[in-house]
Amino acid sequence: MRLFVGITFGADAEQAIGSAVDGVRATAPRARWVRAVDLHLTLSFLGDVDEAKLAPTSEALSRAARAARPFTLSAASAGAFGPSASPRVLWLGARGATDALATLRRDVATGLESVGHSLDARPHAPHITLARARPRIGDPALAECVAALAGFEAPRSPIHEICLMQSGGHDGPSRYRALGRFVLGG
Repeated sequence: MRLFVGITFGADAEQAIGSAVDGVRATAPRARWVRAVDLHLTLSFLGDVDEAKLAPTSEALSRAARAARPFTLSAASAGAFGPSASPRVLWLGARGATDALATLRRDVATGLESVGHSLDARPHAPHITLARARPRIGDPALAECVAALAGFEAPRSPIHEICLMQSGGHDGPSRYRALGRFVLGG
């Protein structure tokens, strides 16, 4: 199973982000746009995980969630990964209780490593992916989208849980399926 740990935003934020995306989607028609129902902020990407590791992974996430307290974030200020003239990924950043977010991510990573997951050592850049360029070299149209969304900010969302998500190959409107939800603060 291909898994990641993430947080989702409330319906108000999803709707606002969806409307903002609808306003710029035509600017980058070749990009692969993320559906509003799939919007999330990834805390940790696990990759392919054997089903036997699901229970200890869930327990580690449960412990990390119990140690955290709910906090509030908003999705704001578009940015991009890749060359500025031809980005590969269009995203929104996180604004609000980013210290609480960083602590939660660190606790999740510590818990996952304790049950044998190898995690990416790169620094975490909290973001919500909106679109990906189809060509590997990037898409100059995504740079225009960054400029168009520069001042955007979604409504603040209470973050009260983390989710263990499975990606890819599902029926229905979403690419992702929650395998577990873990409430912050127990």
